[in-house]
Amino acid sequence: WPGSRRPPRGTCSLMARIVGLYMKGTAMPATDTEEGRREAVLEAMGSFALEGMQPSADTVAWARDYIAGRLTTAQILQRLKCKYGVD
Repeated sequence: WPGSRRPPRGTCSLMARIVGLYMKGTAMPATDTEEGRREAVLEAMGSFALEGMQPSADTVAWARDYIAGRLTTAQILQRLKCKYGVD
């Protein structure tokens, strides 16, 4: 993260984890259905909680929109980049 625009610890980890787990080849549920997206978010939230962190209000809202199919992971990543001034 450039300069002082680094997000507070855990601010966007949850959504990054949802996307990042796919990129690392970890077995994750299919996200083409609401049930699959919900399962993916719950798995990521479980991992997040085990590290003693809580998601921000923005992260929870984005997760709900993602589960409902109103946001894609690409849209969430774009929001995170805009929020923290990352290209």
